[in-house]
Amino acid sequence: MANVGTRLVRDSRVLSRHRVSAFLAALSFATVAFAQQDSEPESAEAFLRRGMSRFEAGDLDGALVDFDRVVQLNPRNGSAYTVRGHVRAAMGASREAIQDFDRALSLDPGLVDAYLGRADARRSLDDRKGAIQDYDAILALEPRNLSALCGRGSALEEKGDLDGAIADYARAIEIDPLDSRSRELRGDARRRKGDLEGAVADYAAILTLDPRNLSALCGRGSALAEKGDLDGAIADYARAIEIDPRDSWPRELRGDARRGKGDLEGAIADYTASIEIDPSRPGAYLSRAEALVDRGDLDAAIVDCDRAVELDPVRATSYSSRGMIRAENGDLEGAISDQTRAIEIDPANADFYAVRGELRHRAGDLEGAVADHRRALEIAPEARWAEKVRGKLARAEDELRARR
Repeated sequence: MANVGTRLVRDSRVLSRHRVSAFLAALSFATVAFAQQDSEPESAEAFLRRGMSRFEAGDLDGALVDFDRVVQLNPRNGSAYTVRGHVRAAMGASREAIQDFDRALSLDPGLVDAYLGRADARRSLDDRKGAIQDYDAILALEPRNLSALCGRGSALEEKGDLDGAIADYARAIEIDPLDSRSRELRGDARRRKGDLEGAVADYAAILTLDPRNLSALCGRGSALAEKGDLDGAIADYARAIEIDPRDSWPRELRGDARRGKGDLEGAIADYTASIEIDPSRPGAYLSRAEALVDRGDLDAAIVDCDRAVELDPVRATSYSSRGMIRAENGDLEGAISDQTRAIEIDPANADFYAVRGELRHRAGDLEGAVADHRRALEIAPEARWAEKVRGKLARAEDELRARR
């Protein structure tokens, strides 16, 4: 299923592209605003228009050059810094973008889009507190600003405040009942909270207005799958695939549901189709690897994990998954090595320590096993596996005392 963090944070570059496109479209006032400046207003407008065209064509480097000139020619115009900040954010330069938004707001504290851009950039750097402060500032200026309500809701959700997030999404829906984005976000948050009926209702409301909405179909399918209605989930994913056969995500989701029903061949076929459409996504390889393990094809599963590692060498779950498969295939040394790498990437993940502790125990490294089990329980004493790990820790300690 979809990684929650991916859905929440999304790609800051995508956010910024959307934001700058909307902002540039709103700059129909540009001729007037920039003409009011004393230094070469016509040249500034020309750079602005060419930068807009370059941005829309995907030429971010060219757009940045043009907006640099706009800033040079209009150093006291907050909108100039705001536009350049959005382009920098779209290029992944979040810190530089924040500097531009800071400058814009120092010149004009009422620039709502500068607050929005800075909030997006701060979230991309995991500065949720700062992002929420920006959204609060926007809502003080414009209490009915849907982007700020949804943005603040998403930041609260990232912090784990699902109730606060749902309240913000509900306010956005109250302001505009036809806004599908706020309903989708509330559906996602309700699903995370375990309110599957509420989530299904939100996605269904979107589909009543827009029956071809792929996000709502996939969201409802995921909620139905979590409810245990795998047939209903598969039907939603199939409809999404019918609407857009070139979208890899519904195929991967349908693969998950088919695997849940025990249809391994159907699941593997869906994962393979997803990979053929978009071979750059590590998750599809890991999902297919799990299905291949279920089928007993461990060597092929390891190959898929290898590919996932190649695509994203700092994705901890790829190493952990490969390590568990290697262990099942009899390669304890390789399995422990993979779990160690996963821990190096994500040292706060208790699951990785619990798995490595079990592997070290099997390999005869009782000291290492005891240390890993203890660390796992320190990080997550209430985890679903905690009691089982406590039992394994006790056995490892007993064996270690007997050995001494």
